[in-house]
Amino acid sequence: MRQSIDQRTITTDHIHKKDEMEKIFEKITKENLSIKEKETKLQENVSKIRNKKRTLETELSTLKYQEQQLNAKLIKFQNESKSEKNVDSLLNIITENEKEKIEKEEVIKKNNSKKKFYSIINDLVGDKGIKSVVLSNIVPMINQFINEYLGKFDVNFEIELDENFNSVISEFGVEVSSPTLSMGESTILDFCVLMAMIKILKTKYLNLNILFLDEIFASLDSDNIVKVIKILNEIKNEYDLNIFAIHFAQLPKELFDNYIQVTKTNSFSNLEYI
Repeated sequence: MRQSIDQRTITTDHIHKKDEMEKIFEKITKENLSIKEKETKLQENVSKIRNKKRTLETELSTLKYQEQQLNAKLIKFQNESKSEKNVDSLLNIITENEKEKIEKEEVIKKNNSKKKFYSIINDLVGDKGIKSVVLSNIVPMINQFINEYLGKFDVNFEIELDENFNSVISEFGVEVSSPTLSMGESTILDFCVLMAMIKILKTKYLNLNILFLDEIFASLDSDNIVKVIKILNEIKNEYDLNIFAIHFAQLPKELFDNYIQVTKTNSFSNLEYI
């Protein structure tokens, strides 16, 4: 009777967690669609901005060419003007040229300002900018998943990833250096990060259905091995995954759906399905 009650409790918890995760993944999917729509609009704007930039650069080149022509005329008049009439005409030309020069300098100044602005916009809506927007939405979710899995183990660690996937490990709010961790603690942390990444990958790659884990139980004690297996079973059922775990020691057979034992005799491997 006790075993039946425990099973119903586990099933109820599992259904509750599954519903909660489905809501989270629905939210992520909507956010991803929204981000893609924004990315498309931003790319259209980038194309328009680049076309405008090319037009302005052409206009700037034309203005510079006209300025060169005016300067050439000015030099010509300076060489040819010997009479007072020519001097007055030359002064008028100089005055007009100075006005045109001031106007062109204003246009060049505005064009340089626009060019700088377009350069900034191009950086924001380019690959780097878009990736930054996507990661700023995804990384907090990954951190949440990692620390939810850590809560299933008897450890007091927390992991925080930044947008470059650099990690900070802390215990009771104090940062911990990775080399100070034991092999078992490192294995638990790596496992939780892996499970969080599997959750994120399944939101995009829905056909992902096979996961191979080599020596995932290494350096773990018997209690933590059982916890890892239970988490793998949850992931398997929730995401319809076929999980293959390879280990070079005996494991509790009753916790696996299928158990294949490999032994070596006279240089030949024997496979026994249990």
